[in-house]
Amino acid sequence: MDIQFTFDYNVLGGGDRLTSHPFLVARAINYELLRQRSSKDLTLASEWLLPACTLNFFGQLAVYNRNTPRESDDKVRSHAILRGSTEAQRIQVMSTAARKHSSCQAVTELHNGDSFEQKEFHNLYESMPETFKAELVNGTVYVAEPLAQPHGKAHARLIAILVAYEASTPGVQVCDNATVILSQKDEVQPDAFLRVLPEYLGQSKDAFNAGNGPYVLGAPELVAEVANSSRSIDLHLKKKLYLRSGVLEYLVICLKPKEILWFDLIGRRKLRANDAGITRSKVFPGLWIDNRALTSLDYRQSMKTLAEGLASSEHTSFVNRLARTHA
Repeated sequence: MDIQFTFDYNVLGGGDRLTSHPFLVARAINYELLRQRSSKDLTLASEWLLPACTLNFFGQLAVYNRNTPRESDDKVRSHAILRGSTEAQRIQVMSTAARKHSSCQAVTELHNGDSFEQKEFHNLYESMPETFKAELVNGTVYVAEPLAQPHGKAHARLIAILVAYEASTPGVQVCDNATVILSQKDEVQPDAFLRVLPEYLGQSKDAFNAGNGPYVLGAPELVAEVANSSRSIDLHLKKKLYLRSGVLEYLVICLKPKEILWFDLIGRRKLRANDAGITRSKVFPGLWIDNRALTSLDYRQSMKTLAEGLASSEHTSFVNRLARTHA
């Protein structure tokens, strides 16, 4: 088996603590070679393994060093990433120099760059404060930065348009910052999304986790993001994720420079505005957006354009089709 290790040292208490890491490597290798069966809470103790270590349900090993030379020593953390012949696995090895107790502590926080499976990420996320926001993309955690007023204003205008569309289109649902579970390695919280409800044969479904929810399971038909500091993630990493997951349309409001990028992910092309600067959704007929009005926060013009879309024959046909599906 081909095994690779990558270490990230965060040593604030002196270089002498680095001497313990070769032993962590040896113990992690020995652990991987010994682990041939899965267990929800398998405790190992041997001459080579650390005195206290726990394998949790997701195959993650948390290891703590009980040798405590000085109480003032700071935490030393390392990450060992093992890539086998079939599937990448991650072992997180943590040692706390000032630890006095021999029992293991589970991971209780989410940080940028952490690697998790979706279920583990979700369980940790539910324990975080309400003000905390993070997403899991391809197994990697991305913690959201504080949002400035321009982001909030653009977000509010977009939500107003989508809510008005929902009110005139029975069978569709708009959500603001709701959790969407896309795969075993992807759980996102888009700024907004619009979907056809499951009972109207939409492609996403509702899911519960330990009595909490419902959350959205599967790709909504349309996902929208407001991009400023997150522009590179929204236009590249997330765009690829949404394409891979089955999102049909992806709308991005870019703040710098101000522009609307609306992607037809199925056709793998951009939706172009007409001569009047209005872009029309293919998936949700009647959802018309005036690009200039939205980027300039002109609420009245945005709603006027939407009203024209809602009065169109294409929207009437769409509403009738949804009604027949639900009948």
